[in-house]
Amino acid sequence: MFQKVSVSEIHHAKVWIDHSEATVSRIRGGVESDVKVHSHASLQRLRHLRTRREAGGNIPDNADFNQRIAGALDTDGDVVIAGPGSAKLELRAYLEQHRPHVTAQVEGVTAGHTT
Repeated sequence: MFQKVSVSEIHHAKVWIDHSEATVSRIRGGVESDVKVHSHASLQRLRHLRTRREAGGNIPDNADFNQRIAGALDTDGDVVIAGPGSAKLELRAYLEQHRPHVTAQVEGVTAGHTT
């Protein structure tokens, strides 16, 4: 038997992220709100960091950017993280380390756009 769920009980979030910005879309009670979070890292720095990663060096993560995204999530429902490149994986790693209660809500991490 299916359990009836009212729209007011539905809470989830979608994150689309690349290394320069993220869009956090929260859906609560049938109402969607979007928050844009911009990275303060320059594109030149990001290219440099990417090159160091390919060379096997350790690179510092953009903790401030990930912290602001985590703050915008603030959800008690399911979370999906999507986007090109490695930014989505870096966000997930940040959440695992600093916000394990949010990590438990992450249903998936995928390339491309969320729908």
